[in-house]
Amino acid sequence: MCDKPAWPKTSLRNEETGVATYNIKVAPNGRVLDVKVARSTGFKDLDKAGLDHLPSCLFRPTVIRGVAVQSFQSIQYVWTLD
Repeated sequence: MCDKPAWPKTSLRNEETGVATYNIKVAPNGRVLDVKVARSTGFKDLDKAGLDHLPSCLFRPTVIRGVAVQSFQSIQYVWTLD
C-alpha cells in the first residue's frame, strides 16, 4: 500500500483537518496511472498532498483468472490533529 503523505506546513499551521478520498487507476504492474479527488477535505493543500504523493505508491493489482489487469481503486487519507 502507501504511507500517508507529509502534512503540508500551511495546513498544519492553520490546523486544517478532514478526510480526502481519491480514485486511483492502477496498472497491471501496480503503478498508479491516474489519481483524482473523489471527495475533498475542503482544503486545497491537503487534497494536493495526496494527489502529489499517490503516484509514488505501488498497489496490489486486480487479478482476474490469474492475470493482473488495470483497475480502479479508492483510498482515503484522514487528516487529524492528535
